[in-house]
Amino acid sequence: PHEIATASIFLAADQLQIQLPSRPPWWNACYTRHEDMMQIAKSMNALYRRPFPPRWHPVQRKDAEVPGCLRSPETEEPSPTALSPEASRSRSPKPAPKR
Repeated sequence: PHEIATASIFLAADQLQIQLPSRPPWWNACYTRHEDMMQIAKSMNALYRRPFPPRWHPVQRKDAEVPGCLRSPETEEPSPTALSPEASRSRSPKPAPKR
């Protein structure tokens, strides 16, 4: 992990054109070898050059009912009992029995 952080600092400084000290080498303070830092920085740059994957769009199936556990809150219709005052009273805690 510290090598990845060091490579990230290197890439950020390069992008912002900030000069980091080379004497003594700043990456030594992060316990990272220069070769490791450069290899990780190259790999990170290669990832940023790749095209973004296509975006997935949710598809609503019309031929089957979507199970309740898979419904999103936006598409789920509230049940009629959820809005009634009787339903809210029935969910309130019951008083403790008297002894």
